[in-house]
Amino acid sequence: MKKRFPHYFAPGFRVVGLLVVTLFANAAQGAFGIFETYAVLNQNGGGNVFYDAGAATGNPNFQGANFGALNPALNSLILNGGEVKTFKNSGSDVTGTAIFYRIYATGSPSGAFTQSGIPFNANLGNPGDQRWQATGANLNLLSGLGNGDYTLEIYFAAFGNGPTQFDNRGGLNYQAMFSVVPEPTNVALGI
Repeated sequence: MKKRFPHYFAPGFRVVGLLVVTLFANAAQGAFGIFETYAVLNQNGGGNVFYDAGAATGNPNFQGANFGALNPALNSLILNGGEVKTFKNSGSDVTGTAIFYRIYATGSPSGAFTQSGIPFNANLGNPGDQRWQATGANLNLLSGLGNGDYTLEIYFAAFGNGPTQFDNRGGLNYQAMFSVVPEPTNVALGI
């Protein structure tokens, strides 16, 4: 005689039950993400400036910034890294962060992004919140550029025990501008 299972053990119910258990198990693993980002630049040796990317503070904004006309023989524009503030909960973990950058002729987005790691700096006040910070990467953004208008494009990532999390302005990334100009000549200076 074939045994019959009560209705609460029906085959369809077992599938739904397994799905519910799987969802609860995944939720228990938790989540991590990014809640603030900054680019750290030093222009003309003036010291590090933290530019708001995915943040809204009293710092200057990176998005839409214009670093002006720069002559590589007289000026400097150094990317010294960035800061990423992350959160984690319920067994999740952040294991590293990075800033990605590229420079291209304005109006012609092209070229691969270069990754620069941002190491752990400190735990913050809320449990699971952390600051990752790099302020000495010393990446010369003017190196090898000819005269013209350029866009510096950046985004951030946090790596951990789940899918990589990005701060990339909804896929548009953060963009700032600058120009590379020739060194003034004696004739132009009237000497």
